[in-house]
Amino acid sequence: FGASIFQHIHFKKLLFTIPILLFSLGLCGIGIFTGFINPFQNIVSLFAFLAGGISAIFASKIISSPFKHFSLAFCLIGIVTWFTLVFAPQLVFPHMVLGGNSRWIIYPIMIWLTGLGGYFMNENVQKL
Repeated sequence: FGASIFQHIHFKKLLFTIPILLFSLGLCGIGIFTGFINPFQNIVSLFAFLAGGISAIFASKIISSPFKHFSLAFCLIGIVTWFTLVFAPQLVFPHMVLGGNSRWIIYPIMIWLTGLGGYFMNENVQKL
């Protein structure tokens, strides 16, 4: 939550700040509503997954190549899996074990988020 505020102070890009703020709030909600609290955990996790994928899309406005292309690729994996999971679950659920479907969404987003943190720690990051 705090990191989204500090990156907004630095970059002043509201299109990136709002989705990353919603993603961080969704992650807090996942921590509050554990897997035993249904349906809230499912709702909050789907919200966080979608906000994370949208954050990766809008991050391409403040990062440069080649990480911009990796960001869009990880976002594509997460968003396509999210839409498949929400709108066509019969395609996914029979072939996945319990919890496997959400890993296809969250792992690319978390790998992207780790890379984004490393990108921001670079001394040469410019305000675009």
